[in-house]
Amino acid sequence: MPNSNDELADLCLDHAWRDEIDDDSRWLLEQAAKRINRLGRRCLRLSHKLEEMEAKRENECRPIMCQWLSVMAFWSLCVLASLYTRWLDAWASVGRQFARLRENCGL
Repeated sequence: MPNSNDELADLCLDHAWRDEIDDDSRWLLEQAAKRINRLGRRCLRLSHKLEEMEAKRENECRPIMCQWLSVMAFWSLCVLASLYTRWLDAWASVGRQFARLRENCGL
């Protein structure tokens, strides 16, 4: 089992270019690898922004600003949760595709 998103994306790409893989499966594996990489980068950007907002809140916490930052932090967490859910869905989809490929290839 891969230890990171990068490893999973690399496994998808490696598998996509095996000789016995058909064009449709190859395309799907390439798209999965791109999506995994894109979602990983997006999660990193959002978590960085959330950390910056938290640091800013600690440094200059006025009542109105604190409320605004709390709302923004809440929405950022909601976005992160949504992205994480999408990532889990993509992960599950990749897993199902690998299972189908194993069945079709007799692995």
